[in-house]
Amino acid sequence: MYQSTTGYSSSNVPLKKEEKDTSRALFYGFSAVVLLVLSAYFIYSGYFGEEIPLIAFLTSSNKAQSIRIEYNLEDERAVNLVPNTQEWISFHDDLITEAGFDATALRANPEATVTFVAYDYADEQASIVEADIEADYGTGMTTKKQRRKEDKEGKDKFSNQNRPTMGISCYTEYTEVGITNANMCNPTRKIANPIRTGCSSLSAGGELSGVTMVNEFECASPNENERVSARCCQPTPDTEYVSSAWSVTAREKKKKDTCLEIGCHDGEVLTGCSGTSTGKGKKSEELEADYGVAMPMSAFGGTKLFKNECNVQQSGTDTLFVQAMCAKQEDAATYSLDCQAVNAEDALRENDDFVSSVQCPVDYTMFDCSSFHETAIGMCVESDNTDQLFGEYYFKEKAKSKAFCKAVSESAEVRAQAICCGLF
Repeated sequence: MYQSTTGYSSSNVPLKKEEKDTSRALFYGFSAVVLLVLSAYFIYSGYFGEEIPLIAFLTSSNKAQSIRIEYNLEDERAVNLVPNTQEWISFHDDLITEAGFDATALRANPEATVTFVAYDYADEQASIVEADIEADYGTGMTTKKQRRKEDKEGKDKFSNQNRPTMGISCYTEYTEVGITNANMCNPTRKIANPIRTGCSSLSAGGELSGVTMVNEFECASPNENERVSARCCQPTPDTEYVSSAWSVTAREKKKKDTCLEIGCHDGEVLTGCSGTSTGKGKKSEELEADYGVAMPMSAFGGTKLFKNECNVQQSGTDTLFVQAMCAKQEDAATYSLDCQAVNAEDALRENDDFVSSVQCPVDYTMFDCSSFHETAIGMCVESDNTDQLFGEYYFKEKAKSKAFCKAVSESAEVRAQAICCGLF
């Protein structure tokens, strides 16, 4: 039944299988070590700020992101900040980090947009004393008007109110990361129905094209290198001023000319001026003729409210655009909107530029901030703009003070203009 095993020679197959298993084990072990090293490299390559393309792709660091951050200009860190400086960048990076985002990654992401909402005050009920306002507001403002009109029915409970915005709450919206030459007034956590009252623009040190209103809420510049700010206001919520809201209509004119002007219709209040120029300044044309290279020097002489009209000026006769923001209230409004222009009287040297500053009086809040060259703005027959205007921005000198409108240029002729409004 059983066959004899005498003389049987066994094979070494089991030994060969063992050798093969050992080789596989070594191969798998080596592969595991390599994968571990590569994984550690990819995971931690961005830990110290050096991120390689593959890990950026795997973590989707370049995905489209739209972030909006709100803060108050009463934040001590926001005092004396000038756009595009290292202090400015650091402050905004801190706000981004505090909001739970990676500031470095966002700035490196071409698909990211980070917009900021800067409220004038943290508490709209807070008082602001005369000492916080410069004694010299500039020129153009008449004597201080009565803080509110007398109500014949005796509704006088707000007569002693010292609210800094005089029944109006405002914020400025601008973009720090992403496309900076367009912004709009969107609802915020504090202001549900913002009204665009002004548009401002600041170049990055080169050509200034200016800024115009777009649709009902937006401000935009044709120059992608400009920083556009939208000024947004509404009657302060939960106060008697709520019933005194207004609507804004744009009156505009577009033409190839050296100067243009436009005003509002009867019964409307002018709250802001804007304008753009598509031309190149004479300095730019001369540099191009001398060196054969087109130089980005603007012909724009600025925007100014004068004699209840918005005026814009440029060197040459390229396309010029001017707009007036015209507000109208309902007849049943409890308080009347009053606006006046305040002009700076001079400009001071700050580093390589000249800066002009102006501030609204205590009973008014700033609706618009603009800039112009004092002599050039009136040169409408034959203009020779040889100095570069860089535009304007909002500035806080002290945490508990009103904002300044600052205008920047390479010329001492630069002047800042604020349009200041209040409900009375």
